Amino acid sequence: MKTNEELLEHLFITAQIDLKRSKLFDTAPRRLSSVNFDRVEGMMLGLAIGDALGITTESMLPDSRKQKYGEIRDYLLRFKIGRAHV
Repeated sequence: MKTNEELLEHLFITAQIDLKRSKLFDTAPRRLSSVNFDRVEGMMLGLAIGDALGITTESMLPDSRKQKYGEIRDYLLRFKIGRAHV
């Protein structure tokens, strides 16, 4: 199994990644002195909400999505949980 560095190098050599090779990829970022877990929790919650809201059009190309649904600006609740409409 290749390491992440070997895989990245392979992607650059075979032009399978659309990035310019630079020293950025050769150094690890500095270690954080502390982590604000409230921000991490907020990020994860936002990610989960975004996934849920986008599931209907997840694999659609932008033009196909716009043709089928128009411009999406709001979220419509139209499903049932048990007997309750949510």
